[in-house]
Amino acid sequence: MSLGSVNILGVIKNRLIETIQHIEHTKNAIKSVRFRADRQEAIINTLNNILDAALNELLNEIKLLEVIENHFQSPSDIPEEKLVNVVKQVIEFRSKSITERIDYLLYIVNRIIKEECSSEIYSFVNYYWWYLIKQLNTSQTLSNNIRMPLFVIVKSAITGTVPLTELVEQILGFKCNFSYDLWIIECPLRAERYPLEWPIILHEVIHILHETMLNIVSRYYIRAPADTPEGRRYSHSLEYLCDFLATQLIGPIYPLRIKDFYFMGEYEISLTHPPWTERLKVLNEYFSELFQKIGYDVKSQIEVFLNEHYKPPEFTRPDRLEDILNEAVKMLNININVSFDVKELEYAIQRLSKFNPYTKDMTALFNAAYIITHIKGFDDEIKRYFEGNEQKLLSEFFYLISDCVRLCYVRHLFERFLSQDQ
Repeated sequence: MSLGSVNILGVIKNRLIETIQHIEHTKNAIKSVRFRADRQEAIINTLNNILDAALNELLNEIKLLEVIENHFQSPSDIPEEKLVNVVKQVIEFRSKSITERIDYLLYIVNRIIKEECSSEIYSFVNYYWWYLIKQLNTSQTLSNNIRMPLFVIVKSAITGTVPLTELVEQILGFKCNFSYDLWIIECPLRAERYPLEWPIILHEVIHILHETMLNIVSRYYIRAPADTPEGRRYSHSLEYLCDFLATQLIGPIYPLRIKDFYFMGEYEISLTHPPWTERLKVLNEYFSELFQKIGYDVKSQIEVFLNEHYKPPEFTRPDRLEDILNEAVKMLNININVSFDVKELEYAIQRLSKFNPYTKDMTALFNAAYIITHIKGFDDEIKRYFEGNEQKLLSEFFYLISDCVRLCYVRHLFERFLSQDQ
């Protein structure tokens, strides 16, 4: 066995052993993490299962190297130079590929460990998530073979969702049969500190609900590559559906934030998505009655914006969009045009404008907070207290809203507990 062959095998083994050590370090780090997400133990077990799957692949690769090493050590009719070239191919096409893929996987897991968002955002997301699950249960659409997904919310530069367990199987290249489906919701750094941007996260929550439980769009269109007409109809329909259900859940603050995102330019969307203005136009058509009922210039804000900025999109709306939205309404048995409580909204505005906490209803809380900031509707005594320092006033107001979100969710949990007890 030549010295060159020994060196090549040593390089491969060292690279694999270093990656194994990184995995072990990450597994140890998980032991000391207290996740803010619900079902913490299940999340920890799933992350450990992911790391174990990666670890097993590395150990199998080391066994393969030992087989190659035995070839070098045993008498062979194969020329030494040819064997060395074979080992070089292992370096280029196997070892490097494996370590790079697992390094990427470790990067994702470490983001979950170190970049988790605040507990208040979880309170917001969980409030609506469990409402949706309750609606599904009452319509008896949940079957026994549907697994309840796990999700963690992490800080990011963009808004999005990542099906982590599915991605892990793509990275590793084989089926892992994890006990749970684990999803990552990515939350922009700015949004974490600014509660009025949290409604846009509901869009991502509904993506998870659709992919794991609803599966409506696939009944009408084939999930094809996004650059094909069929793929575009599928992806556009899904985006419209997530916007539609987010508005059903949280009311006009969702389309109003879409309007603001357009001006801010901070939330870019893929070319495969419908343009912001078309998405807003769809919501205005379906929720016109709601926007009119609420008042506070909501309807005119949206319509003035559309009159100034709307241009017909390059691609027409999917022809089965109306059927898709109607099926979602039927499955979830919700109609915000009927159920939105304007009196409750007025009560929330009354309290929050005086910096009094409001914790009864999350939807009323967020719409009231948006309306107060939009019309600068703070109580005169509050304005005098902050002596015209609008930045400090808003900073304290958003802190109040964050705390109200937490208390609202606690109240919701308590009511759920009492209803289960009866």
